[in-house]
Amino acid sequence: MWRIFSGLVTLIISLLLVSFYVKFSDGQFARSITVDSNGGGEFASVQAAINSVADGNSDWILINIKAGIYREKVTLPKDKSYLVIRGERPESTIIEWNTDMEASLWTNSSNLAADVLSSATFTSSASDIVFQGITIKNTYEGQNGPKAAIALAVSGDRTSFYSCRFIGIQDTLCDNLGRHYFHDCYIEGSVDFIFGYARSTYENCNINTVPDKGLKAGWITANGRRSLDDASAYVFKSCKISGSFKTYLGRAWNKYSRVIFYRTDMSNCVVPQGWDHWATPDKGASTTFAEAECSGTGADVSQRVKWEKKLRPEELEEFISTNQFINYDGWLDKQPH
Repeated sequence: MWRIFSGLVTLIISLLLVSFYVKFSDGQFARSITVDSNGGGEFASVQAAINSVADGNSDWILINIKAGIYREKVTLPKDKSYLVIRGERPESTIIEWNTDMEASLWTNSSNLAADVLSSATFTSSASDIVFQGITIKNTYEGQNGPKAAIALAVSGDRTSFYSCRFIGIQDTLCDNLGRHYFHDCYIEGSVDFIFGYARSTYENCNINTVPDKGLKAGWITANGRRSLDDASAYVFKSCKISGSFKTYLGRAWNKYSRVIFYRTDMSNCVVPQGWDHWATPDKGASTTFAEAECSGTGADVSQRVKWEKKLRPEELEEFISTNQFINYDGWLDKQPH
């Protein structure tokens, strides 16, 4: 009898070990956390789940967020890395807040960048992060013209986004610092709604323009590349631009601003000039604003600004090859998704 009992115990332990191995080897998760606003998980808020992760974490942890509207301002600090933040579906898993940057800060602040970032619904400062199936929204609507009201501010390196939505009006997505990959995402706004200093690829993303009070046209991008040695650039591959508001593809936040659109479908919401040099001292001459193999009525380049760049095939390849541009060390291949 003891031998039979001992054998059963050994078999059960073996099966449990196999199950454990398969779960964590295939999924690469050392821990799984469930967030449910209705009380069906370990935590009712996204912030509480993030807070439960140990500082200096080095193992992949999955944070599953159940469908619901999470009205909270979320901060992911830089010492909580290796997280997969996964919603059920972007249409039903929504994190939203309605903070804007106070008007007085535009002229009185000694740290304007930090004050602008403070408006974000979700601030992600850690490296090695994956977002999936989530909407992040800033619901603020300015009463007297546009104000900075960020949905997501991302400053960590090696961060990827799959099937996510970012919704706002001005400064929706602060693509601030680091290397980032956006795939099958939806981004909505009117003024500089993709801006910052990061080095990012946007692939198969939908970009939608919405009206802003007092403006005749908006700007999709405001890349802040500061020098010729700065690696910052925004690259859009096989994306779609549409919407109800006229828009420039981008304006130069700094003198060496760099944005490339490749094989992107552009509706007639894109203005014929395409680009705006903004306040650059050389009126856009040092920027790298380029388009290649784009389609749609908005892709007609016959009236584009004369300082738009024409990249040689080898120059273009350095940007449109994800492996060359942001994945040269293979970080994307190592992430669970």
